[in-house]
Amino acid sequence: MKQLSLVLILVLASAAAWALPSRADSGLRLVAESAEPCAEPCDRAAVVFIHGYTGARETWTSGQAYWPALLAGDSDLKDRLDIYSVVYDSFLFSGPPISEVVADLEKELDALMLQTRYAKVIFICHSLGGIVARQYLLHVKNRYGHTALGRFRLVITLGTPMQGSSLTRLAVLASSNEQLRVLGPIRTNDYLQLLNHTVWDFFAKHEVGCPSLKVFAAYEE
Repeated sequence: MKQLSLVLILVLASAAAWALPSRADSGLRLVAESAEPCAEPCDRAAVVFIHGYTGARETWTSGQAYWPALLAGDSDLKDRLDIYSVVYDSFLFSGPPISEVVADLEKELDALMLQTRYAKVIFICHSLGGIVARQYLLHVKNRYGHTALGRFRLVITLGTPMQGSSLTRLAVLASSNEQLRVLGPIRTNDYLQLLNHTVWDFFAKHEVGCPSLKVFAAYEE
C-alpha cells in the first residue's frame, strides 16, 4: 500500500511539473542609452529601439555609427528625447518564445512609464521587433486603457513581416528558435491574424477622439 501511494505521488508530481513548465528566461534588458532626470510628467519623448530575430544592439550599428547615439547627440533633439534600447535573446538556432519576451518587456517598460510618465513614447523596430511592439501596445490598452495608450504616438517599423514570411517554413527545419512560430505565413499563422485584428480595433478607436497613434512601415521589395 505504501509503495502504491509513493508511486501515485510521483505520478502526480510528474504531471504537475509537465503541466506547469518553468518560465524561460528571455535575457531581456532595457538599456538607457541617453536619459536624464525629468519632472513628472516628463516633457521629453522616450524613443525605444527594439531589434528583431537574431538581432542585438549591433542591429543599430553601421561602422562607427550607432543610431541611438546619433539621436542622443543631435543638437536639435538631445534636449527633447530620452533614448532606450531593448535587448533580448534571439539567436539563429535558439531563443525564448515571444510570449516570454513580451512579458519581460511589460515589466521593464511599465516600470519606466509609471516612474517617468513620459508624455510621448516612440518605438523604432526592426523585423520581429515591430511585432513585439504591437503586442506590447495591446497590453497597455488592456491593462491601463486608452488614456495610457494615448501616450504612444509613433511606431516606425523596418522590415517587419506583419503578414508573416514564407521563408519561415524553411527556417523552422533548421532552427529550434521558438520566435519563428510568430513569423510564419499569415494564412496559417493564428497569432498574427489575431494580433492584426485587435490592433486595427484600437487604431479605429484613436480615430474617434483619442490621441493619434501613427505607424510608418519601411520595407524592401
